[in-house]
Order: sequence, then C-alpha cells, then structure tokens
Amino acid sequence: MFLPTIIIGTIVFLFCFYFNKKNMFKLTLIFFIIGFFITGIVYLIDLDDQIIDTEVWSGNIEDVEHKEEWDEFHPQREETYTTTDSKGNTITKIKIIPAYTEHHKAINKIQTTDNGWITVYEDLDGKVSFSDKFPNTKEELLKFYPIGKETVSIHTYENKVQASYSIYNHKDIDLDKYRDLPKYPNEMKNLIEIDRFIGSIPNKDKVMETLNKVNSELNNNSNKKQINLIFVNLGDKSSDYGFALQDYWKCGNKNDFIICFGSRGGKVTWAYPFSWADSEKSEKLKIDVRNYMLKANLKSDFTKVIEDINPMIKRNFQRKEFADFNYLNVELSTKAYIYIAILNLITGVGIMYCCREM
Repeated sequence: MFLPTIIIGTIVFLFCFYFNKKNMFKLTLIFFIIGFFITGIVYLIDLDDQIIDTEVWSGNIEDVEHKEEWDEFHPQREETYTTTDSKGNTITKIKIIPAYTEHHKAINKIQTTDNGWITVYEDLDGKVSFSDKFPNTKEELLKFYPIGKETVSIHTYENKVQASYSIYNHKDIDLDKYRDLPKYPNEMKNLIEIDRFIGSIPNKDKVMETLNKVNSELNNNSNKKQINLIFVNLGDKSSDYGFALQDYWKCGNKNDFIICFGSRGGKVTWAYPFSWADSEKSEKLKIDVRNYMLKANLKSDFTKVIEDINPMIKRNFQRKEFADFNYLNVELSTKAYIYIAILNLITGVGIMYCCREM
C-alpha cells in the first residue's frame, strides 16, 4: 500500500541531496508526512467502497399520521445589532422586523416496522400528489397507506465477502459469456416497494403482491427470519446461468434467498436456489426448494408456489452472520493504487520544485 510513497519519497530524497543538501531531510520528511496521509485517506475511501453493501428489510405499515396545514403568526419584534462608523466607533442599532404570517404545509407520514417514520408526498403509483387540499384526515391517508400494508427498505452493512468473493466464486464460470444476466434488484419502485420477481410470469402483479406478503410475514416479530426472498425466471437459458447469476450478484447480501430457475412451455426446466447462508439447515432448504420447483407448473397460480415455499423457509432458513468473515483481508484495489501513485507523484514534483527554489 505504501510502496508508491516509499519509491517516490526515495526519488525526492536523492533529488534534494543533489540540489539542496541543507534542506533535504526537512523536505523529504514533509513529503513522507503528506504521502502517508494521502495513502491513508485513499485506503479508507477504497475500503469503504469495497465492503459497504446493502440489504433489503421487509415489514408492514403500523401507523399513519396526518397533520393539517396551519398558519403561524409572528408578531412584530425588535432585533439589536452593532456596526462600526467611519471613525471606528461601535454603534448599537435597532432593526424592526414587521409582523408576518408563516404558512406550514400539511404533513403526511407513515410508520413502518422496518424503517420507522417516513414522510410521504404521493400515493404508491405516483398518480395522486398530496397537498394542503388533500388528504385532509388520517382516514383519507389510510386509503392510500392502509395499516398492515407490506413495506420494504434498504439498509447498509459491512460485507467483506463482496471484496473477497473468491470464497464463493464458481471457477468454471466466465461472466463475459453471460452478458444478458439481470441486475440485482436493489432499486426501490417507490418509498416502500421493490421488485422481487424478475422475469416473466402470469399475473405478475398478484405474484409480486403475494411475494411481498410472504417476505413481510417471514420478517415479523414471531418468525424473525430476516430474509429477502427473490425469484428469478431466466426463461430458456441453460442451468449454468444459475451459477453465473450467483457470481454476477456477488453482493453476498446476508439475508438473501434467491430461487433462480429456467422455464419452457410453462414448465420449470431447472432450478438453482442459492444464498450466502451455509448451515446444514440452509443447505437442506436449498435441496427441498429445488425439488419442489422442478415439479411446479408456471401456467397455474404461481402464488401457491410462493405460499408452499414459505413454511420450508420458516423451518430451515438461517441467515449468514457476516461477522464470521471478519478474518478476511480486503486488499487495496488497482484503482486505489493508481490514485495513490498519481497523488504522491504530484506531491513529489511539488516538493522537488520547492527544493530547487529554496
């Protein structure tokens, strides 16, 4: 990590030894202080970029709050301030601030079990904007955000697996051959919803609604599974696409359970459930889900598939605690090395210029 600093520092020392022996130790010391500081800052930024990851939490709306707009009257008041005249004397003056009325807009909030209080400005579809005129009561707000409605939120955590992914990587998979893999679903549709079924499926809206309900149920206080259940239908792709998808989604989110499958003519051709949980129970869950999915008929109601898998997860899913990976060493990225070298080089050139001028 400090190699660029040491190499350039040595060059700075030799340069100063030749042109300015009197100040060579002083200038070299200044360079190393700046160089080590730069290296440390770049390392911390790079470390944060490599290991900070996101995970999806599920919950429900447990309360809503509506506060009507109101006008606040501020009476006239005096404000004392000091100024200096042309002779340097301090003069105290009084400023009269006239009375005025301040308008406060209506406030609409929802409280979720996974993300606390959230201010909302429109309905979930973005078709109805909230204003001072509407909604006017808590009951009207409840029509858009009913108690018990499933919610989703994204949170950050430290994930060293992302920076040291070789412990999970499939050696025979070259991702350059799998350019058409779907992206990991971590973008919110709105304040409380996210897509968890990727690919085509009949009655997709109903399927996603059921999937959200099951996720929220699995994450409630009684189950506490802390799981993010995702389905991915890769269509007519071959089974190796399942392994490729796991490598491509190297986020390693500790609470993911992803059921990836191929399909043709309404039938599942292969299934590959995966997660970053490696307990015996979790491995059994993957086998049970795979065997079940291979018998599934996509032309029938897929919500039943989700509901049938729900109790399997309740019995056997165990989230991977990523504290188990604290032993992993995160190496400095190539990009960070380049930044360190460039910044140290600029610093070194500046020090050598000063050396010639002193």
